[in-house]
Amino acid sequence: MGAVELDAELLGSDPGAVSKAFRSARDAGVLLRPLASSLAVSPPLTITEAELDLITDGIRAGLDALTT
Repeated sequence: MGAVELDAELLGSDPGAVSKAFRSARDAGVLLRPLASSLAVSPPLTITEAELDLITDGIRAGLDALTT
């Protein structure tokens, strides 16, 4: 399992940031779990490099949604 924690200042100014990032990552094809201040991912133990790239791209899409 891994997670990306969002900046406390960002969460203070946008309390819906985790949900917004979660929805954008899901729209990019990656299913994450929104937690209180972070996005968690639980990839399978047998994951390919292409699947890791997909997860990375989805998380990036979620984070990019916070800057627009």
